[in-house]
Amino acid sequence: MHGDLVRLARRFAPELRAQRGGMLAACALLLGQVATALAAPWPLKVVVDSVIRRHPLAPAAAALLGRFAATPGRLLWSMVAALVAIAAANAALEYRAQAALVRLGQALVAAVRQRVYGHVQGLSFAFHTHRAVGDLTARVTTDVDALQDLFTSGLRNLVSNALLVGGMVVVMLSLDARFTLAAAAVLPALAWLVLRFKPRVKRATREAKQRERAMASLAQESLVSFRVVQAFGAEEFEIRRFAAEGASATAARVRAGLLQARFAPSVELSLAVGTALVVGVGAHRALEHEISIGVLLVCLTYVKAMYAPVKQLAKASGQLAAAAIASEGLLELLETDARVPERPDARPAPPFRGAIDLQGVSFAYAPGRPALEGVSLSLRPGERCVVVGSTGAGKSTLISLLPRFVDPDRGAVRIDGMDLRELSLRTVRAQIAIVLQDALLFRMTVRENIAYAMPGATEAQILAASKAANAHEFVVRLPQGYDTLVDERGGNLSGGQRQRLTLARAFLRDAPILLLDEPTTGLDAPSEALVLDALERLARGRTTVTIAHRLSTIERADVVVVLERGRIVARGRHAELVARSARYRQLYRAQLAGVQPAPARPAGAALAPGAATNADVSAGRR
Repeated sequence: MHGDLVRLARRFAPELRAQRGGMLAACALLLGQVATALAAPWPLKVVVDSVIRRHPLAPAAAALLGRFAATPGRLLWSMVAALVAIAAANAALEYRAQAALVRLGQALVAAVRQRVYGHVQGLSFAFHTHRAVGDLTARVTTDVDALQDLFTSGLRNLVSNALLVGGMVVVMLSLDARFTLAAAAVLPALAWLVLRFKPRVKRATREAKQRERAMASLAQESLVSFRVVQAFGAEEFEIRRFAAEGASATAARVRAGLLQARFAPSVELSLAVGTALVVGVGAHRALEHEISIGVLLVCLTYVKAMYAPVKQLAKASGQLAAAAIASEGLLELLETDARVPERPDARPAPPFRGAIDLQGVSFAYAPGRPALEGVSLSLRPGERCVVVGSTGAGKSTLISLLPRFVDPDRGAVRIDGMDLRELSLRTVRAQIAIVLQDALLFRMTVRENIAYAMPGATEAQILAASKAANAHEFVVRLPQGYDTLVDERGGNLSGGQRQRLTLARAFLRDAPILLLDEPTTGLDAPSEALVLDALERLARGRTTVTIAHRLSTIERADVVVVLERGRIVARGRHAELVARSARYRQLYRAQLAGVQPAPARPAGAALAPGAATNADVSAGRR
């Protein structure tokens, strides 16, 4: 069970080394606590053997106590005071050790969470496209939280109990070896119980964790899509789906709990048998005067203390199983190598002029299902290119190549003659501004959302970008102006307002290359006019690649590229393509009629309506 925990510890060795000081301090405090626990029964032995039964103290003990052992009465009260002092010292050390371990555990949990979150942020566009957000969120939050109890209390119990048991065994062996062997007689039975129950508890806990992740994914999906849910009156359907997932998770948790409930009493029974055996052997040896009553009390106290760690292990099996399963999930995520590869010798990109060159580019999201095939396209600095095509033609995949959200399987993508794979990702993306169809805003102030493109931007730069994007006028009318908090997904703003804020971000970025993915889709006429006016200013002097269906955007382009089934089937200016490209004329007429153009059909194909679109979507084309 603990193999994954060991692997996780190895992976986070740098973070553990950073906490060496805290770990050493905590270990020292635990050693002190163990020493006081070992000393706790000895004053009672002195009271029983030397005060009540009047056996003389050992010479070393008599020399240590000195005048405190001069009379039985003085010795009694000295031992009473020693009992209180030892208990007080143990309590103080326990508190200090627990406080040190809580601080240490929280620091380690924060480091783990930060590393996992940073790893997820760096994973590729393709990875995030195919993984449920709810599952990833659960791994970053609940899986890391499952380790928190292990770090803060589990480690303390493991370390202190190991030290305590080791110390007690050494002392008991020095006092009476037979007694120690009697105490150890139940260990084979306990080992059998652990081997029998632990794998079953782990399997049940893993199933429960998987069910809970599925429930989290479902909840996240339906809550993000609440407009669709309510528009179709599907609230009851979603409630039933969530209830079904919740019932599965609950049933799995109950199975794990029942196994735990069977395990703990079995351990208690085994320990009771062991305690009875120890009492019998110890009492017999005391009656035979082979050991003193005081020694018997010390050994019985130690036996009780030795069995306590086993009980705690039984009670903590669920916690340990949860931590082990959480470790599995975190390791699986951390060992996922889905980042866009960056060469060790990648160099910083120089300032781009904006010349774009795609040479024989092919890309597939899945083997045998190409999204792009043999695409070649050259743009001069400052040139405006519009990409058109039916749904699933590969338009979004094409522009995803430029910021290296994906790399081509064949061919090369160059900017200013430099292969992007030879340049560092950070410096390439810093020179590309992107405006998407979905105007994505964060739960921050308006000012912070604009400055997201340039952390540390001055107030003057933010205001200039806002004015250039036609956003300043509506922002100053908001309740707190630029300090207004944007709701999640921009719910307190209109679609046009959200898009103008994303344009302000692009203005602030001031990048030489601009990528636009249908930025005016879904806007009303007045909002579209404001966005188009801002886009016209934004595109000046920048190499611009736009996915668009709007005629106003297409007619202003220097070059229009017609993409179908991952291939460029025509290119040229709008007027030229209307004259010589049948496919472009079809797209153009569909736009004039206000309908979605149908995908192109290969010669000789006889597909049912919608079949081509579905095939493209299943192939992973964007």
